[in-house]
Amino acid sequence: MLSGAMTVTLDDVHCLLHLPIEGSLLDYKSIPIKTDGVGMMMEYIGSTKKEAEFEVKTTKGA
Repeated sequence: MLSGAMTVTLDDVHCLLHLPIEGSLLDYKSIPIKTDGVGMMMEYIGSTKKEAEFEVKTTKGA
């Protein structure tokens, strides 16, 4: 029986593997605009510009 997509959160990792998760998730000083988000995705997780723009568009910046 298919149930759709699943997302593993840092809280899940902490609870299941007993790994300490500490610190801030993001280190920017102000709320970024879409172009900043695309740039961060390219720099920090190695996305291509096309992939990052698609994610920002489909998640509406969430």
